[in-house]
Amino acid sequence: MWILSAYFQHLPRSVEESALVEGASRATAFFRILLPMSRPVIVAAGIFALGTIASDFTLASVFLLDAHNKTIPAGLATMEVALDELLAVAGINLMAIPVVAICAVFARSYVRGLTAAMVEGA
Repeated sequence: MWILSAYFQHLPRSVEESALVEGASRATAFFRILLPMSRPVIVAAGIFALGTIASDFTLASVFLLDAHNKTIPAGLATMEVALDELLAVAGINLMAIPVVAICAVFARSYVRGLTAAMVEGA
């Protein structure tokens, strides 16, 4: 949310106002002008959220050994499955492959979105 709010706060207000002058409604100006302009930032925020969720699951699966202390996703993943610890850690590490693949595909948009969301003077 911080990435998105920082980006939307620094969008020029004149872009939306010019769309309103041309006869577009606020919803049309948002969906047809502002949303396509913010596509790189939305991709960056989505990749960041996906990486955070995957990391959260990985840490909970590795460090919370007691079944009563596990988070819901980590508990569901290990429910009624008896695996060797090394095999379980290998499987958890393999779960990082989709996150890395998504980051590789959207790397250019991710970097563009992060740099577009930077706050001036920070």
